[in-house]
Amino acid sequence: MKKNRIIFALIIIAMGIAVILTSHKETATLGTESILAFEILGVARKVCWSAVALFGGALLGSYAITILSRRRAKEPIIPFDFKKIDYEAEQSHCFVCGAKLRTRDVLPIISYLVYRGRCKYCGAKIGAETIIYESLGLLLGVAVAVFAVWGISL
Repeated sequence: MKKNRIIFALIIIAMGIAVILTSHKETATLGTESILAFEILGVARKVCWSAVALFGGALLGSYAITILSRRRAKEPIIPFDFKKIDYEAEQSHCFVCGAKLRTRDVLPIISYLVYRGRCKYCGAKIGAETIIYESLGLLLGVAVAVFAVWGISL
C-alpha cells in the first residue's frame, strides 16, 4: 500500500510540474538567450502535457478492459460498499488464481509486455484484448497530444 501512495504522489508531482510550466506567463524580452529560454520552456510544457495525455489514454484503455472483464465475470465494477470501504476487496486480481495484483503488475501496456501476456503469479494467459484496449487508449492519448497539445491539424 505504501508503494501505491509513492507512485500516486509521483504522478501528482509530475502533473503539478506540467501545470506550473503551462501557467508560466513570462514574455520573451529582447536578446537571443531569453527568446531561446522561452522556446525551450514552450517545448518542455508541450512534452509534459503530451506525457500526461499518453499516460491518461493508456489508463482509460486499461480501465475500459477492467470494466469489460469484471462484467463478463459477473463481478461488480466497484466491488466495495461505500459505508464500509475494503480496499483489499476492490484491488485488481487474476481471474484464474485470484492473486491480488500490485501496482507494478497493472501498469498499462508495460506490465503486459514485461510478463509476456501472462499472470505473474500463476502463468495463466492474459487475453490479447487487454493489450488491444490499452493500445487503443494510448492512440487516443496520441491524438490528444498531436491535436490539442501540439496544435497540429489535418
